[in-house]
Amino acid sequence: MLLAIDIGSRNTKFIEGEFWRDKIDKIVINKYDVLETPEGTVSDGIITDKTGLYVFLRDLIEEKEIKSKNVVFTLRSTSVLSREIILPQAPPKRLKLMVENEMYNILNINKEYYIDYTVIKPEGSNFRIMAYAVPVELALQYYELARDLKLNPYALDVHANSIIKLFEGGAINDIPIEDKAIITVDMGNKLMNINMIINSENVFSRCLELNAFEFETDLYNMGFAKSEKNNFSGVDMDPLYMNNMSMTALANKVIEEINKMRQFELLRSSSTPISHVFLYGGVSKIKNIDQYLENALQIHVEKISRITKLGQHYGFDLVDMIPTAGSLIRVPNIKMMETLPQQLA
Repeated sequence: MLLAIDIGSRNTKFIEGEFWRDKIDKIVINKYDVLETPEGTVSDGIITDKTGLYVFLRDLIEEKEIKSKNVVFTLRSTSVLSREIILPQAPPKRLKLMVENEMYNILNINKEYYIDYTVIKPEGSNFRIMAYAVPVELALQYYELARDLKLNPYALDVHANSIIKLFEGGAINDIPIEDKAIITVDMGNKLMNINMIINSENVFSRCLELNAFEFETDLYNMGFAKSEKNNFSGVDMDPLYMNNMSMTALANKVIEEINKMRQFELLRSSSTPISHVFLYGGVSKIKNIDQYLENALQIHVEKISRITKLGQHYGFDLVDMIPTAGSLIRVPNIKMMETLPQQLA
């Protein structure tokens, strides 16, 4: 049993559960919830008020009677870097050194990063690899937070890696994604994650600022939102309401980034064209935003409502919990916290 925690600038999501790979190939959930993150405690994945966040999570664990002592933090930050690279096949220890050297050379980074990777697939004598670089200072924040909470820091995952584990080998909204090219868009309150997935492989990820909160006060003042901290479920993208400039600006920002991803796919000379765009995250709760984007992009767009590995009876709003659920699936990769203390020693 694991405790997965995803701390966003607006909301914190947690799931206590486990992935039964050998039995039903599904996630079994014990407890879950979505709670408002204390203001000023986290920004762009960086912990800005360590004491405030500790008290919040300590109280959450006590009130929800969480039993698991193994915690996985799921991280989203513009400071997390990712690249797809190809390297000669090698034993794990040597391959890790090769990935680290390649990432430092490609990214030209001059501060200390923790670099880890997952092998996408072998190609002849090479490996196709998705590598991730997390600032050591950032990873250490979550390691220390787990220790302060008297939890075992089992792993630190990143959103892009978490979701691919959840989608791999299954279907989204009953649409099998094997042999397809899709784009997934996590529309958060501050950040947006866009991933291009081809044949169940994450080939490109990008995290950038969406800053949806900038539009909330305007939407509230014009009667489109229930409060200045609305969850966007009361906002409608129906054409009748589209004279509101804030709503069109928000949607057009998403459209622009999706089109950039589609251009990247064309430059790769892929033989598999993008067939679907799948939306999740708090901002995806805007009514009719899927239809608005579909009309603008001329491609099939859906909000995620079903995922094979979660079955049918999980009880929560799925768009809120996708990276959190995916981080419960542990495979031999992206287990940064396990070696972080030794790296710093």
